[in-house]
Amino acid sequence: MASSFTIRYSGSIIPYEIVTLADTTTTIKSLHSVIDTGVGGSIEKTIGDTSTFIKYMAYETTTSGVALSAATLFNVANSINFLCVKIVSAASSATPQVEISLDGTNYEVVLLGAGDICMIPTNVLSMNDVKIKTTGATAIANIVIMVAEEQ
Repeated sequence: MASSFTIRYSGSIIPYEIVTLADTTTTIKSLHSVIDTGVGGSIEKTIGDTSTFIKYMAYETTTSGVALSAATLFNVANSINFLCVKIVSAASSATPQVEISLDGTNYEVVLLGAGDICMIPTNVLSMNDVKIKTTGATAIANIVIMVAEEQ
């Protein structure tokens, strides 16, 4: 039996510029010439001593905001300290788009297209307040969600 549970997350952002060559049919992509660097990092955090402090599920979005605590999602009203949402694929005809509300009202986080991901470490969020929706009936997404609650 495990004595503790951790999560490791990492991320990076690399700014590029695309230049059209003189023949106008060829482009090259290179590191942004003014910024000239990327930013990245990784950390591992201890979550708790039982497996229930980490939750994961696959979900198909709807056009109305659904709280993480809803019966169709995690069905518990815990507080969380970490949220990760990733668009896996389109579940309808258009490019999948997912909006995430952290306060139950405003949808501050927007993911666009398969592969887009957000990782949000927080002090404390209520699963009642975190809501997920898609922008329209043709932008439905298959997503995966992972949440963690530090103890």
